[in-house]
Amino acid sequence: MRKTIIKDKIYRYTKLASAIDILRTNELTLLSPINWSDRNDIHYVEEFRRRMGYKSVHALCFTVASETAHHWAMFAGGQDGVRIQFDPAILSRDIERNPALQLTGMTYMTIKTAEQKSIAPSRLPFVKRWPYRAEKEVRILHASEAALKGPIRIPISPEAIVAIKLSPELPEPLKATMRQTVKNAIGNRKVSVVKSSLLENERWLNAISD
Repeated sequence: MRKTIIKDKIYRYTKLASAIDILRTNELTLLSPINWSDRNDIHYVEEFRRRMGYKSVHALCFTVASETAHHWAMFAGGQDGVRIQFDPAILSRDIERNPALQLTGMTYMTIKTAEQKSIAPSRLPFVKRWPYRAEKEVRILHASEAALKGPIRIPISPEAIVAIKLSPELPEPLKATMRQTVKNAIGNRKVSVVKSSLLENERWLNAISD
């Protein structure tokens, strides 16, 4: 499979339970896209699987976009949302070790462009509609000629995780407990854990203060 090295900061928005699982096991869990909400995405991945002759495809989505309200709301909504920041070089290296894996950024197209352009079958899982372009998605894909059931667990280096950001919706009285819970899962590694200031930023508030 074609390999792409990601150089930008790369993030995974998820829930606390999933974040703790990643931190404790040093593994990422890839799932079948068949239950994704975006049926356009499902169709393109299924076409990739069929045309390339694979029996199973599993994936996990990331972003290289800076923090946005959209990412929190769509992928890590609620008080238990978490954003994990990965070192792109280390994560790319970990993915490179497995020939069945591919880490690649998405290409965003208008419907007109997709109709006029011949998209290579190998690129189909990495094509999305133009309205999604602000997400700046990066995707890990696992494709196999075997009919694999259940999730795919991918080992990553402990040092691949460099920072954790807690939900901006997290109430202040719960911040210390949530932070300690994440710290316990991290162990002795030096990983910063902070709450997002998206909904209340001191510098922004002070910008118009007398």
